Amino acid sequence: MNVEERVRGYAGEVVGAGRLAAITSVAAFGGGDRHRVFKVTYADNAGDVAAVVVRVSTRSDAAEREQVDREAAVLSALAGQAAPRLLDVSRDGRWFSAPVMCTEFIDGDHREIAAASAPDLEALGAVVGSVHARPADGLAGLPLGPGAPADHLDQWAGLIDGYQPRIRRPLPPEVESDVGRAVPEAHRLLAGPLRDAWSAAGERPVLLHGDVASGNVLWAQRPVLIDWEYARLGDPADDVAYIFGQHGLSARQREGFWAGYRCSMRSPAVDRIAARARLWEPVILVGSALWWLGRWSDRVAADDAGRADPAAPKPQRYYLEQAVRRLKRLTAMAVRAPGVLGSVHAKFPAAQHAG
Repeated sequence: MNVEERVRGYAGEVVGAGRLAAITSVAAFGGGDRHRVFKVTYADNAGDVAAVVVRVSTRSDAAEREQVDREAAVLSALAGQAAPRLLDVSRDGRWFSAPVMCTEFIDGDHREIAAASAPDLEALGAVVGSVHARPADGLAGLPLGPGAPADHLDQWAGLIDGYQPRIRRPLPPEVESDVGRAVPEAHRLLAGPLRDAWSAAGERPVLLHGDVASGNVLWAQRPVLIDWEYARLGDPADDVAYIFGQHGLSARQREGFWAGYRCSMRSPAVDRIAARARLWEPVILVGSALWWLGRWSDRVAADDAGRADPAAPKPQRYYLEQAVRRLKRLTAMAVRAPGVLGSVHAKFPAAQHAG
């Protein structure tokens, strides 16, 4: 039985014999190195046409099963709010040796968040705010990682340290110099200002999406967040800072986002979240730059060995430019808001990179 036949069989089982008249098509979406994704269209017994999405993991190790379990638990808890509705998750090996998940199909399109209009950002802010506003008590028992503010901050510090052994040295001199200055500053923010600000606020961790990237937002009647594999409990300002920093949003775009976010949160805590987001943004930019440098290192190693690397399929320059872009944003932040970044303004006197 080939992959398409297995997808048909699994989707038919999920829809149910009492409802399914015929599966009319199976179309593969562009997937990543960890998943194969399919749209399955079917006709039901009433003559209506509908569709579901089937996602098959390409790995079946313990880490992948744990990640799928976490994502399925989150989707189940969200019950279609801000996310596709979970229809089924299977790890029994009957259809695939790796975990497989089925969700409702959302008829929407992908757009670059960096180019989104202020009204679009307002709609996205409202959806993200609705996720953060969910009572955390309803998520008790889900495998979502650290449940205390200090643990969330420590996890980030460990993540930044964990990236560095993967990075191939020497880096280009100007990149090595910027990384050497940025990493200690990220640790300073995590250990001091962020820890103090969150502790003083007395706020509990909330559900975060963890990866609000352009490819993980479907723009339908309202934005829908997909790919919840990095969902965790943490500081809502972390999620917001990720969106702002990763996409280099303008002041007008940020204002639009906050307008929608406030409508969903309806809480005086939003001002405190906004203040912490300004502290989180450089931390996330440092972590993201290190991640891209890790991918660059993988691509260099693969090229040196004359082999392919599915996790880093693009040319070396692409990954290095992504890292440099984030370091340049950190430079720009230091110029705009030296008070937030302490002594980094002096350490990053001017943008050094081309392109």
